[in-house]
Amino acid sequence: AANAKNPAFAIERELHGPKSRKREVGIFVAVAAVTWGLGTVIAFNYQRMTSTPVTAALFTARHNDEIKRELGSQLNFTSAFPWISGDISHLKGFVEVEFDVVGSKGIVGRLVLNSRRIGNQSGEWQTVNFYVMLPDGRKIDCKQ
Repeated sequence: AANAKNPAFAIERELHGPKSRKREVGIFVAVAAVTWGLGTVIAFNYQRMTSTPVTAALFTARHNDEIKRELGSQLNFTSAFPWISGDISHLKGFVEVEFDVVGSKGIVGRLVLNSRRIGNQSGEWQTVNFYVMLPDGRKIDCKQ
C-alpha cells in the first residue's frame, strides 16, 4: 500500500515553497510592451505610407521632368518600409509629411509636402509646400 511509512514510496523531507515568478512575469510584460509599442509605431507609419496624400505626392514627383533629370526615372521610396515623418489629419485638415525618395541614378532626395484645408470639412485643400530637396540643398518645386 502507498503511504508515507513505506520507504519505497516516499521520502520524508521538507518541501520548498512555490517559486516566485515575479522576474518571469516582469520580463514577459516588458517584452509584450515593447512588441505592442513597436507594432503600433509600424502600423501608424504604414498608414501614412499608404495614405492618399503620400501616394499622390510620390506620383506627382515621379512625373516631374526636373526631378527625373536630377534623380533619374523610376522614383520611389528608398526602401520597402520607409519612415514617413510628420502627420496627416483629414479631420483637422492638415498634411505635413517628409520622406526620402531615390531615382534610378541612386541619388536620394527628401520629398516634403505641407497642405492645409481651407474652410469646412468639405473645403478645398491648399498646398503650402511641395518640393524635393536634393543632397546639395537645392529644392525642386512640385506645385503645379
